[in-house]
Amino acid sequence: MQRLRIIYYSLLFFITALAITSIANAETIIVPNQNLDVVIDVDACDIAGHVLCGGTGSSGAAAVGNDSIVVVFVYARTANGLPITGLAEGDFSFTALQNPGGISLVFVQSGVCPACFAEFPDGVYRFALRPVSGNWDDGTYIQALQVTSGANTRQVVVPVQVPN
Repeated sequence: MQRLRIIYYSLLFFITALAITSIANAETIIVPNQNLDVVIDVDACDIAGHVLCGGTGSSGAAAVGNDSIVVVFVYARTANGLPITGLAEGDFSFTALQNPGGISLVFVQSGVCPACFAEFPDGVYRFALRPVSGNWDDGTYIQALQVTSGANTRQVVVPVQVPN
């Protein structure tokens, strides 16, 4: 029964990810992993009235030359596949492995944009990511996403690329 539930949740997540992909353009990135699945949507601010964009001052999709946010969805699971719930904003961190133009990325804190960090049912989290200062540069940002839950840490390498 436990494995059936894990298969169900995984299937549900991937169907949702595919739906997001079909809605967004080809700039959406999906990074599956054993314990962390990541979906990055660089087009979120193309949607009129998107709740995260107004709170961050973003106008239009993230692109080379602007500092609009990208939206990151993370599905976190334990080693046996159960969703990890109840994580706080501080349990997520990005570490730069490669930054075009030396531009670092940062999470938009909920103190600046209250809607920018959210937990959804079954271990899915959403947050906004943008350059620390300046604008997106041409190239692929390679980041290590780390999620800490108590004594356990999960990590996945994530590429972030915005269009020209």
